[in-house]
Amino acid sequence: MHHDVIVLGAGLAGLSAARDLAAAGTDVLVLEARDRVGGRVEQTRTPDGRFVQLGGEVVGRAHTAYLQLAKELGLELVPSYVAEPGRMTRATPEGSSADDPPHWFGPGDAALHERLGAEFGALAATVDPDDPWSHPDGSALDRLSVADWLRSRQASPAVVRLWEIGQLALAGGSYERISLLAALRKSAAVPGSGKGDYDYDDWEGLRLADGSATLAEVMGRELGPHIRLGSPVAALDIRPTAAPYAWSPARSSRRRLW
Repeated sequence: MHHDVIVLGAGLAGLSAARDLAAAGTDVLVLEARDRVGGRVEQTRTPDGRFVQLGGEVVGRAHTAYLQLAKELGLELVPSYVAEPGRMTRATPEGSSADDPPHWFGPGDAALHERLGAEFGALAATVDPDDPWSHPDGSALDRLSVADWLRSRQASPAVVRLWEIGQLALAGGSYERISLLAALRKSAAVPGSGKGDYDYDDWEGLRLADGSATLAEVMGRELGPHIRLGSPVAALDIRPTAAPYAWSPARSSRRRLW
């Protein structure tokens, strides 16, 4: 198997990389273990013709690379949510509530949450998203978790809990472990943000009209023979003086990648 570049995985990142490489004239091959492209974006069609999303679905204006790619591929973006009245509902073991404030908030917590969101936005504005380490306090901000920063700003346990629940709802990991610098950089990368640590329009206000997996499917059709489905790679053997190899469980044989 002789190619300039081997891309492992036909998710959005792998397909995008292979697409750019192929456009530059590189001999690229994408190996994908599944029988489909898309990775964590997937969809199926119901008997009446509607698409049902089985993986990641929404994006927002913060996803600038995704938006540009969708534009290049001629795909239409539409608002994620219908224009109908609704309220945020939160449920925890001790109860549930609709709209703000959350049911676990006490006196003063709502004002404290609003103040901390404004402080976070102001601090994010001091971070260069293209070079976050250029911040004069970059190392200190990186050593501090978002939750520890909240507590250092006198956040109550109820406010810390709201920020933590919101982050975990996004499957983004705990704010007890996420670097404050990383979170600030993420917020700073959003054009005209400054709305605190999360804004729905920034991060999930848009979706592809034909379903999120369409992005991968269109790139897959473009790449055509550059993609090999059903080709799991169990291991890589990379040597400084020899070409890399891959193991194929299906054939139990060693195959040269370059």
